[in-house]
Amino acid sequence: MKESGLTYRQIGDLLGFSRQYAHQLYSGYHTLNVVKGKRKVLTLIIKERDDNFCRFCGAQDNLIIHHIDGDTSNNQSYNLTTMCQRCHKALHCNQNKT
Repeated sequence: MKESGLTYRQIGDLLGFSRQYAHQLYSGYHTLNVVKGKRKVLTLIIKERDDNFCRFCGAQDNLIIHHIDGDTSNNQSYNLTTMCQRCHKALHCNQNKT
């Protein structure tokens, strides 16, 4: 969104947030309580931050958001990364073997 030339005010208007809150979310200063459809907003923000690529293999298809520390309630941007479903599955399969 931001890379598309939109201002924080425009992003906020699109997502139903204030300009300041949109900036805080996009910059990682604030976490988003993931309720009532807000998960999609958070997903879009994290994917865009990661340039819409899997951070492991570079794939651009079937992208999801992974909680690095495994705590699905920790939605701080530093705890979230973009992964393709294939890498995500491989990661969890390897974790289960240890």
